[in-house]
Amino acid sequence: MLREEESEYWYQKLESFAESAKGGQKREALSRLVYLDIALPHRGSTDMLEIMKKVPALLFDKGIGLPEFSATSNCPSTMNGGKDFCHWSKNDRKLAASMGKLLEKVLGRYGKGLVKVALGESLYEKGEDTYEVLTLLTRGQMEAESGGMLEIVFAAVGMQVRLNTLYGEMQTAKAILNSFETKVLEERATQLLPNINALRCRLALREGDGQAVKRWLDEAPDENREFCILERYRYLTKVRCYLFTGEYFKAEALLEKLRYYAEKCSRIYIQMEVNLLCAMVKQRMGGEWKEEFFSALKEACSYHFLRIISEEGTAVRELLEAAGKTCLEKELSDKKWLSRLQAETGKAAVRYPLYLKSRFVNAPDFSKTALTVLRLQAEGKSVNQIAAELSMKAETVKYHIKENYRKLGVSGKANAVLAARELGIL
Repeated sequence: MLREEESEYWYQKLESFAESAKGGQKREALSRLVYLDIALPHRGSTDMLEIMKKVPALLFDKGIGLPEFSATSNCPSTMNGGKDFCHWSKNDRKLAASMGKLLEKVLGRYGKGLVKVALGESLYEKGEDTYEVLTLLTRGQMEAESGGMLEIVFAAVGMQVRLNTLYGEMQTAKAILNSFETKVLEERATQLLPNINALRCRLALREGDGQAVKRWLDEAPDENREFCILERYRYLTKVRCYLFTGEYFKAEALLEKLRYYAEKCSRIYIQMEVNLLCAMVKQRMGGEWKEEFFSALKEACSYHFLRIISEEGTAVRELLEAAGKTCLEKELSDKKWLSRLQAETGKAAVRYPLYLKSRFVNAPDFSKTALTVLRLQAEGKSVNQIAAELSMKAETVKYHIKENYRKLGVSGKANAVLAARELGIL
C-alpha cells in the first residue's frame, strides 16, 4: 500500500525484539528480518546481491530458515517480478554463472528454475538469439516443475507467450496459456488466475478484440477505490485497455499512480513502461509527449532493451514517425540499436495492425453502400459476387473497399471486418 513509514516502524520493532530474544524466537525474528530485507518494495533491488551473499551464513551456520515467498509477485516475469533487476541485466550471463547457485540455494523451492528463466527474459528483452532464449525458458520451466514453484513456471510460460506473439504465432501463444491455466486450476493455484486473465486480455488487445477487452475490464481492479502495488501487472494492462477504448484521462490518472510507485520503489522497468505509455496518451490528446518518449527510449537503450518498446507496435511506430528521423538520431547516440528498434517495431505493427491503434472512425462516415460492401465482405463474398449482388461494376466495389480500409486504418479484409465489429458498425 506504499505506507513506507509504517512498514519501517514495525521493521525496527522486530529488529529490537531480535536483539533481546533467545533461542527459537531469535532465529524466527532474524529469519523474518532477512525476508523483509529482500521483499520490502521500498528497499529496492540495488543491494540485493550483497544481501544474498550474507544470507547463507544465517541460513546454514546459524540454522535459520527463510520463509517461503514469491520471487515473482505472481507476475509472468522474473526480471520484473518481486524486484526490478534491470541493473542485473547489464551483466546477466556473468551474474547467472557466478551467483545462480547461491540464489537458488537461498530461495529454496522458489529458486528452482529462477535463474534460467530470468536470463532467458533478459536476453529476450535485448532481442538476442531466439533459440537460446527458448532453451533457457524451457529448461527453467522444467526445473521449476520438478519440485519448484508454479509461480516460476508462470514466468517461463508468460515469456513463451510473448515470444510466440512476437513472431505472429498467436494460436500457439493462446494454446500455451490455456494449457497452463488448466494446470493452475488442477493444482488450485488460484493466486495466479488474475494475472493469467490479464495476459489473455493483452492477447485480445493485439487482435483488436474489443468484446474480450470489455469483459476483462469488468473484472479488473479498481485503482480509484484502492491502489495496491501487487496489482501492477493488471494496472498496466488496464492502461492499455484505456488506450484502446480512447479513455485517455483515465489512462493518464492511472499512469501517474504507477509513476509514483515506480519512483518510490526504484522500479526502473516500470518507469520506462509508464513513460512510454504516457507519451502515447499525451500525443493522442495533443499534449507535450516527446520528453517522456525520449526518456523511455534512452533508458531502454542504456540496457539494450528492445522488446519493452518494439512490442507496442503500431502505437510506437506512430510516435517514431511523429518524432522524425533527424530528431531520433540527435537524441539517441546508438544508431544500431535505433535501427533494430525501428525494424522490430515495424514488424510488430504489420503483425498486429489494430493493437492500441488510435481510431477516429464513426459509423456516420460510411455511406449505406459502403457498409453493405463491408457486410458482404464479412460474409466471405468476392469482389465479383458483391458487384453482381449490388448491380454495380467491380471497379466501383474495389473503390468502396479501398475507402473503407482507409477510413478504418487497416490494410486487409480480416482487419477491416474486425475493426468494424469493434466499432459496432457491423
